[in-house]
Parts: sequence; C-alpha cells; structure tokens
Amino acid sequence: MKHNMAHSRIYHIYQGVKQRCLNPKNPSYYLYGGRGISICAEWVDNFQAFYGWSMENGYTDEMTLDRIDSEKDYSPQNCQWISKSANSVRVQDRNGTPETIAARKELKAKGKIGKTSSKVKQKYNDRVYQQISVRLQKELVEHWETEIEKDGISKAAFIREAIVEYLNQKQGG
Repeated sequence: MKHNMAHSRIYHIYQGVKQRCLNPKNPSYYLYGGRGISICAEWVDNFQAFYGWSMENGYTDEMTLDRIDSEKDYSPQNCQWISKSANSVRVQDRNGTPETIAARKELKAKGKIGKTSSKVKQKYNDRVYQQISVRLQKELVEHWETEIEKDGISKAAFIREAIVEYLNQKQGG
C-alpha cells in the first residue's frame, strides 16, 4: 500500500528501527538485533500500523521513540513517544533502574562506574562482545589502512592501540 510518507520524519524513524533490528550490515545492529532486540510482527512489514499507533500515542515531530524496557522489542506495549530532552536524561544503571545523567556523572567522578573492556565483556555475552570487537576492528582497519602502511606498524599492533585509545576515550567521556 502506498502511503506517500517516504520522506517524512516518522517514516525515517520506522525504517531506522527496522534497520537496527533486522539488518546485520547496519552499524547499530550489534546493539539491537545482535542482542536479540526485534520489531513486533504487527509493525515489521506494516508502516501503516506503526503510523496509526504513533498518532494515537502522542507522536509529533518534536518527540522521539523510546523503548520503556531497553531489553525488550519495539512493540506497542514497550514503546512510547517522549520529548528529546526527556530521553537525553533517561539512562539506566546496571540493574536497569532509571537514573539521570547527572547521577551517572557523580558516580563516575567517584570512580564507582566506568567502562573497561572487561566490564563490557561481563555486561554483554561473549557472542555480542565478539561482534563488537570484530566490528570495531573492521572499521579501524578500513578507516586507517593507509595510516598503518604509512607508519610501518602491523595491523594487529595498530588495532590494539586504537582499541585501548577508544576505550579510554569512552571511559573519560
């Protein structure tokens, strides 16, 4: 069915959800589909159903789609439209409890939280951790191939250095 909304914001959001959940080539797939997050049968091939639900549940161009439980699928029971500012302050701690970014910064300053490769590996199962590592390595190799050759260091050494640098930046950021 033709809906004439291919260039609308809501259609791009819908397509983004499908890509993150269903397309292993999507850069964010490992965070969604790679972790088992999917899109419900009602929406997967039916933009009209997603659109109808959205209009009945507060969608405006100022809102963003939010999964209530970040471990569950995109579905009418687990999604809501919230403001971008509300979404930016809502993060979850290790136990899934909502908290603010300010609270996270305070804990980080006290040294009580921070990501290291071992903590990332503990949080995600080995399969997903390997996907993250492989994806990061592929991106680094593709992006910096000429730099590696120019500097005369091995790919493995470069990747190790880049991963350490990447994790340190994430930890400090």
